Amino acid sequence: MMKLFRSIALVTCVCVAGSVGSAFAEQDPLPAAPTARQPPTNITPAAPPPKPPVAQTTSSDRREGSNNQQDWHFIGHVEMDLGNNTTVYAEDARVFMGTNKAVATGNVLFTQGTNRISAERAEFDTETRLGTFYNAWGLSTVQPPRQTPRAGGIAPPPVVGQETIVYFFGAEIEKIGPKK
Repeated sequence: MMKLFRSIALVTCVCVAGSVGSAFAEQDPLPAAPTARQPPTNITPAAPPPKPPVAQTTSSDRREGSNNQQDWHFIGHVEMDLGNNTTVYAEDARVFMGTNKAVATGNVLFTQGTNRISAERAEFDTETRLGTFYNAWGLSTVQPPRQTPRAGGIAPPPVVGQETIVYFFGAEIEKIGPKK
């Protein structure tokens, strides 16, 4: 009985080995070892994809184009995504694509990160995100200034999460820089 079992096991191993060997023989040979690559010449780094125009990133209830689709009038529930975490909400907005200017009216809300400016009317540049806000107020988060150590002393490290929230208002507020 044991001899019969050994014989069957031996025949099975020979059959399996033969089928595996024929399967390896049918495969393509291994590719040749890669040769030393030459550095590419005259290749410039890929430019980032172009930013879509404001007219494509703005949603509203209704829109009207004029001046060969260069000037847009967005009416009702306007939401204008300016990129870099900046959004403008308004009831009505006019965008002039040739000059990158926009005028938003009616409950204007300009959001940039955690900063907010609310106004009756706003005139701003859609590329630089700078502009003037009329009859406006807002909230801004300001990092506390770093303390410099006195001679022979140490300065305590800034505490995370203790930013100062500034409330501001005015008849005319100008945004003159990314953080100003």
